[in-house]
Amino acid sequence: MKRRNLCNTKKLMAVILAASMMMSSGVTAFADALSLGSITLSEDDNVKVAIGSDKITDGSANDSNKEGGKVETEKTGDVKGGVYASSEDNNDSADKDATAKVTVDGDVTKDSSGTAGVHAVSDSNSSTGTKASTDVTVKGSVDVETDYDATGVYASASSSGTKSNATTTVEVKEAVTAVGEESAVGLSVVSNINNYEGSGNASANVHVGSVSSNSEGTSVGIRIAAHNESENPTATSTATAIVDGNVNVTSDDGSAYGIQTFVTDIYDGFIDGVSEGAKAKVNIGGDLKATSNADSNSSAVAETILVGGVSGELNINVDGSVIQSGKKGAAISLPDSSDGKITITVGEDVTATTTAVNINEGGEASDGIVELTVGDEISGGEHNIVLNNTASLDNVSIAVWKVDTSDGKNVVDKVVPDEASFKADHEKWDAAMKAAESNYDKEEIYRLKEKEPKPWDYQKYEQDTEAEKKVNYIISVQSDVSIASGTREVNGYDTAHQGETVTFAVTVPSGYEIENFYNVSPGHIISLNKGSADGTYLLTVPRGGGVDIGVTLKKIQNDVQATTSNSNIPATLTSSDNSKKHESDDTTGTTGVQNWSVGNYSDPNAAATMQAIQGLQVHALNLGGADMVQNVADVLTPVDTITALNNFSANNVSTLGTNNIMGTGVVDFKSMFLTAVTDTVDVPVAASVAAGQSYTVMFSDGTSVVVPCLANGVLNIPFNKNAEGLTYIIYGLQMDPTMSMGMPATSEWTY
Repeated sequence: MKRRNLCNTKKLMAVILAASMMMSSGVTAFADALSLGSITLSEDDNVKVAIGSDKITDGSANDSNKEGGKVETEKTGDVKGGVYASSEDNNDSADKDATAKVTVDGDVTKDSSGTAGVHAVSDSNSSTGTKASTDVTVKGSVDVETDYDATGVYASASSSGTKSNATTTVEVKEAVTAVGEESAVGLSVVSNINNYEGSGNASANVHVGSVSSNSEGTSVGIRIAAHNESENPTATSTATAIVDGNVNVTSDDGSAYGIQTFVTDIYDGFIDGVSEGAKAKVNIGGDLKATSNADSNSSAVAETILVGGVSGELNINVDGSVIQSGKKGAAISLPDSSDGKITITVGEDVTATTTAVNINEGGEASDGIVELTVGDEISGGEHNIVLNNTASLDNVSIAVWKVDTSDGKNVVDKVVPDEASFKADHEKWDAAMKAAESNYDKEEIYRLKEKEPKPWDYQKYEQDTEAEKKVNYIISVQSDVSIASGTREVNGYDTAHQGETVTFAVTVPSGYEIENFYNVSPGHIISLNKGSADGTYLLTVPRGGGVDIGVTLKKIQNDVQATTSNSNIPATLTSSDNSKKHESDDTTGTTGVQNWSVGNYSDPNAAATMQAIQGLQVHALNLGGADMVQNVADVLTPVDTITALNNFSANNVSTLGTNNIMGTGVVDFKSMFLTAVTDTVDVPVAASVAAGQSYTVMFSDGTSVVVPCLANGVLNIPFNKNAEGLTYIIYGLQMDPTMSMGMPATSEWTY
C-alpha cells in the first residue's frame, strides 16, 4: 500500500478545514451549536432534538419515545425556527447506540443565524462498534432568510473512536432556499473520520428537491467535504448530495459558487484504481448555475464547479447544463492531476460568460484520474478551455461532443507570462520611483511602492495547438448509421481527435438508396468519401468536433406502367420517390366538406378514379424495416377548390391563383408515419393529370414541390411524414420539372 507524505497532506487538510469552517455558518463548536434562541439543550444527553421552540432529549420527561439513546418524533404542519437533531453514541461515557429521527409534515422556516434551517449531526466516539444516527425528513420546503449568515441544510457525520459508526440523513421533498445578507449556503454536507486507527465509517447524505442560494456577500449552492485520516483500509468517509431539480446560486456583490468540494484521504489516497476511504458524490437532476452580479468588487468570482484538493474519490453528475455568469471565474475549475479520482459528467452544455473550463496545475501527483465528460457543447464567452501556468492535459481526460470555435475562439488556450508588457510598465514605474527619490517625495515613494508592477499580474492567452489535439470528441450517429472504425472509448463514449478519420457503415434497406448525408440535422448536407469496404464512408473530424452523422434514404424509382384510361387504376401503386422535404413541422389546415372536384378541368371518369384510389393503401418502411400500412381513405380527404383556397387564406399562405387547378384535398397522417425511414410518404391522389407531365403542388404550410405524373389520372404526392391537416392544390402550370415559375430545379433544393 502506498503511503502519502503525512506532513504535506496534514498541511493541506488544515488549510481546507480552516477555509470550510470560516465559510460555513453551520460549522461551529458543538456546545455553541446547541443554543437555539431561548432553547438550551443539556450536554449530558445522547440525543438532542429541537423543533422550532420545542426541545426533546433522550433523558427529558416530554420524550414520549424515550428508549435509552433514542428520540423519534413527528411534527404535523409547518415549523418556524428551524429543526435541530443530534445523536452521540457515548456522550455519557457509556457505549450505546444513539438515534435521532425527526419528521416534519409541512415546511420549515428560519429567520435567525446560528444554525441551519435543518441542522443534523451524528457523532460516534465508540470503541465497541456502536452507532450514532440522525435522520431528518421534511415533507415540504426549507426556507432560511436572515440579515447575516444563512444555511439551508447542514448535515455532518463524524467518527472519532477506534470502532465507531456515524450516519446522518436529511431529506427535503421540495425546495431548499437560503438568503443571507452576509453569506448564504444552500447545502453543507460533511463526513469525517478523525481517528488514525479508526475502522468504522462516517456517512452524511442529503436529498432535496432543488436549491437556491442568494446573498449580498458569498453565496454557495452545495459545499461538500469528505475527510478520512485513518490508516485502516476498512474505514470509509462518504458525503452525498442529491438534488432532483436545479441549483441556482446568486451573489449581488460577492462571489458565487455552485459546488465547492474538498475530499481528503490522508493515508491511503487513491491506489490501484480504487478510492480507499474518502468519497464525495453530487447528483443534480437539472441545471447548475452560479451568478455574480458584483460590479465594484474586483475580487468577486463566479465558479459553478470548484474542485478543491482531492486525494479520495469525487463524482459530480449534472443531468442538465453547467452555467457561469460573472466578470471573473469559470463554469468548471479543476486540477490537471490528482492523488484520487475526479469524475465530472455534464449531460448538456457547459457555458460561461468568461471561461468555460479552467484547469489548474495539480502538483506532482500523477497516479490519479481526472475525467470530464460533456454531452453537448463547451462554450465560453472569452475562452473555452484554459490551461493555467504549467497545467496540461497529459493526465486529464476530456470527452465532449463540441467545442464552440465561433468568433475565432480557440479550443484550448494557455496562460503565459506577458513579459513585454511587464517590462514596459516596470520601466515606467522605475523612472517614476527614481524621480520621487530624487525629490525626496516620501508620499509619492510610498504610493509607488504599493503600485509596483508584479510579474504574476502580467499574463496573456495563447492557443495551445498540442493540447487541442488531446481533446476527445464524442462521435454521434443517427439511425441506419454505425461507427465501423476510427474511434476510441473515452469516459464511456466513442471518441476521436480532431484530424482523425472515422469510418461509418450505412445499413440501406432493400428498395432504398442513399440520397445524402447530413450532420446534426437534415438541413446541413455534407459529403463523405467512400471507404475501402462496400457500404462504408469516411469523415475527418473537424476542429471543435460536433459530429452527429445521419443519412437520408430514398426509394429506388421503379417504372410504373401508365394506363390508357383513368378508369383502369392498377390494384397497387409503386410510389416513386419525390422525397423533397417540405420543412413543415407543425402544419395546420381547415378541413372542408367532402365534395371532391378536379378543379377547372372536367373529367367524365373523375368520380370513378377517385373512388378507386380511395380503396388503395399507403405504404412506408419504418426504422426497423417493417412496412407501415394505412388506407388512403383514412388519410386523404378530397375537398372542393373553394375550400382549399380558403384553407390557404386562413394560414396566410399565397397560392398560384384560381386557374389551372388540377386537384385539391387535405392529408392528415395523425402521427401514424412518424417513424418512417424517409422524411416523406407518398400518397396517390386522383387529379386531372397526364403521364409524362409535371405539376406544381402547393401546400398550406407555405411549401411546394414539383411532381412528375407517372400514370394518367393519378399523382403520387410526397407529403411530410408528420403532415396533419395539410391542404394541397395541384397546378398544371409546369411542363418541365426544372422550369417552374421562379422555383429552383429539384436538384438545387436544400433540406
